Amino acid sequence: MKLNRLVPILWTNDLDGSIAFYRDLLGFECVNRAEGWASLQKDEVELMLSLPNAHEPSTEFSLPAHSISIPTTSRNSGSN
Repeated sequence: MKLNRLVPILWTNDLDGSIAFYRDLLGFECVNRAEGWASLQKDEVELMLSLPNAHEPSTEFSLPAHSISIPTTSRNSGSN
């Protein structure tokens, strides 16, 4: 059996904030959105975001997207 593709579903309590994080900081495009979920894509990578629902209750651990810091400059790999 050959697997060609995997699309993870990430659960979030802040759908709008999570979409903004993946879109604005990581360069994903929101390609589909409906009530309670969204599908994002960048190049050949696709992921889905979903709010808790009757099938998947709220998560206990939550990390707001605005609390994550991503450096915008590249590291100089040749020096210590």
